[in-house]
Amino acid sequence: MKVIGIDEESIAEKAGLKEGDIITEFDGKTVNDTDALAKAARDSREKSSVNVKFNRDGKSQSAELKTPKKLKTTNL
Repeated sequence: MKVIGIDEESIAEKAGLKEGDIITEFDGKTVNDTDALAKAARDSREKSSVNVKFNRDGKSQSAELKTPKKLKTTNL
């Protein structure tokens, strides 16, 4: 899966992913198309962080994507 863009201030950008990186694994699951990546992301939605393996310039690397905790709110 080739990264074609990264949103500013996104979890991916903060983890160090860049445009052109090739994602090979998401949360321990091999991904080779958008459907596999979307499914792996949905399956890990409740986790506070996931590991992503990717290739950049022919070198294998990994990053941890940390999901910010949602604050509980209430109307007073």
